[in-house]
Amino acid sequence: MSKSRFAAFVVTVAALGVGVAYASIPGPNGVISACYDNQSGQTRIVDRQTDVPKGCGSRESLISWNQTGPQGLQGNQGLQGDPGVKGDQGLQGDPGPSGGGILYSSFLSTPLTVPDRSQTSAFSVNVLSLSVPAGAYLITYASQATQSAADCRVGSGNLFKAVQDTTVGESVFDTTAIFLPAGGSINLRCTVWDYPYTVSKAKLFAVQAGSLSQQ
Repeated sequence: MSKSRFAAFVVTVAALGVGVAYASIPGPNGVISACYDNQSGQTRIVDRQTDVPKGCGSRESLISWNQTGPQGLQGNQGLQGDPGVKGDQGLQGDPGPSGGGILYSSFLSTPLTVPDRSQTSAFSVNVLSLSVPAGAYLITYASQATQSAADCRVGSGNLFKAVQDTTVGESVFDTTAIFLPAGGSINLRCTVWDYPYTVSKAKLFAVQAGSLSQQ
């Protein structure tokens, strides 16, 4: 090889080396560019920003593709995984509100007679009693008198409700509600106006409720 040809070869290789050193492949956004020879079908990679080693010629067409590629189709659902490890037991919750539904009942087993008295004022007598704990209660009672008349009511302490007048042979039935914050005794009490007074039948029921709401 002559000295002139060798020098030209060195210069060409050096130029190509410089071009390759600064080539950016793939280009921005991962795009790869190439020149496609329309006659031979050969393809060569080219840097579109610097045209290194050289840009596409007149017989070549520029083609490009993305290094990442389009998103593929969604795959089939995988198999169900194994059950996980059982977790630790949670903390104990706070106590819930007191439930209702407890029934308290009392029945008059034998007739109750209030004997004649000399005083002219009315006389009250407890016909039936129930001892209950603190709570709200729905109270139902029934009574029947065979002699004289009386006013019968139910309640506790100084709080009595559902006043009813009873006449001879009449059955009285009524329902009321009461709240006892400290518990106590629920009584069916009759106030006698005439003597003698006999209660032949009596029933007293109290159902404990969760709460009372006055409408």
